[in-house]
Formats: sequence, C-alpha cells, structure tokens
Amino acid sequence: MKRILLLFAVVLFSSAAYAQHWGDDNDYRYKYINVDKPAIEISYGPSTVKLDGYGQSFDNASLLDFKIGFSTSKSKKYYNDKLKKFEFVYFDVGNYNTDMDFREKSADKIKANNWRFGFGEKDGYMIAAGNIGILPYTSTAMMWTNSNWKGINSTVTPIENDKLLVFGNQFRFGSNYESGISFQVMPLLSFDFTYERNNVYPRFLFWKQTGSMVMQEAGVGVIDYFVNRVLRDSPVAGSVVNFVLKSAYYYGFNELKAKEMNWPFGGDASVNYSTLKFGLGFTF
Repeated sequence: MKRILLLFAVVLFSSAAYAQHWGDDNDYRYKYINVDKPAIEISYGPSTVKLDGYGQSFDNASLLDFKIGFSTSKSKKYYNDKLKKFEFVYFDVGNYNTDMDFREKSADKIKANNWRFGFGEKDGYMIAAGNIGILPYTSTAMMWTNSNWKGINSTVTPIENDKLLVFGNQFRFGSNYESGISFQVMPLLSFDFTYERNNVYPRFLFWKQTGSMVMQEAGVGVIDYFVNRVLRDSPVAGSVVNFVLKSAYYYGFNELKAKEMNWPFGGDASVNYSTLKFGLGFTF
C-alpha cells in the first residue's frame, strides 16, 4: 500500500547501500542506515474462510506462504541502542488449500485450492534483549487471489447469480494485513508468530477503493505521529504501543471492509481469509 513504488523498485531491481550526513541537530534523525539485506520468509498455518451473508460454509484450509525481498534496519540517537527500526519490503506468493489442512473435514462444505500473490511491507521496532531481537510488527500488502472452489451448492437460481461465483476463476484484487511477533535468535534466523487477514474483493472500483485506502493511511499517519512522541521518552514502550495501536486499527478496518469492500463508501462483501501462521525468516 504505502511506498508501493519503492516496493517495486526494491523487489525487482534490489537496493543499493546509502548513507546520509545530517546537520548538528540530529538527535531525532536516523544516525545510520544499514545496507538492504536479502531476506526470505516461509510460513504455514490454519485458515478460516468467510463470506458475509453466504449460506454455505467453507471447509477448513491452510495457507503455505513464501515471501522474498529486502530488509533494512535503522537507528536513532534517542533509541539509546535499545531499538532498531525494521522494514521488510517483499513479494509474496501463497496457496490456500483444504488438502494441506489436518483438521476435520466436512463433505457438505466448500473446498479451497486458491493461489495468491502480491507486494507488501512489514515494519516495526526491534527490541534488543541480550543476544535476541524481539520484533512486534505489522504488515500491509496489496494482494491478488484466485478462486478455485469445489463443492459449491448454489443457493440461488440461476447459478450464475451465486454470490461466490461472482469472483470467477481469475485473480481478484484485495488487501492484506499481518500482526505478529518475530524472535531473531541470530542474525541469519528468526521465528515468526503471525495473525493474518486477507480480504478479496469481487470487483475493483477505482475511486471508491482509492478513497478507502487514503482514509486508512490517514489513520496510520496519526498513529505514527503519536508513536514517535512516545519513542522519544521511552523507546521500548514506543515499540509496544506501535504494535498494539496498529494491530487494533488494521483489524478494525479490515473487519469493516470484509462486509463492505470500499468502506466507508459502501460495496459488496469480500471473501475473508483469517490465518494463524508460524514461520521461519532468513536474512542474508
């Protein structure tokens, strides 16, 4: 979503190292910027699928997800070596599949084998805890997901008007957010525990969707301003506050867009995937 042009540049062409010299009054500016490092993440977890107002239920499915991109860590003087600002811009590809899920299945529910891809950004403030880095983070992405359902029992006549079949087999645009905690046990390796929601829209209405995105990012800007004030006085508390406020904000906004895809400008319900993921991250 935000800085999407930077995202494309980083993913497709990689990033170059750079440094910048600041003036005398630099207490609140970045004192150094690390070289962008190649990174990958692999995660897996159980998903639940919902479509507001749809009669037939969806069977259990799981998500296998892969991210590749570049991560950057930054520091400021008033962090007192307790924090680093972490950013990871990435390309994502994943598969929601009922066959990959180990929970109980039901013959009368809809089965999924749906692929997705997209571009996103993960960020947060990593807390130094001895030899371990603890990163409470959030992530947002623009995602395209296809619909390959099996076992649909049409609830309306004719079948072409079925609410779920409106999505078709093509890739549909949607929005994605993650909220999680990453434990960096060594510079190369980290363990991630993540909650993710992915909304897939039946259609894309440019002006309404753009207005909804602008409103969401305006709220994020207010949170960033507040968090920066907290960071100046208490860097560790600022990391936690950033995580809690953004997690709650993204969840609420995503829940509203699950019922009205262009909220607050109306729209149809979106297919919503909720996933609890466990993953490994590798930074090179």
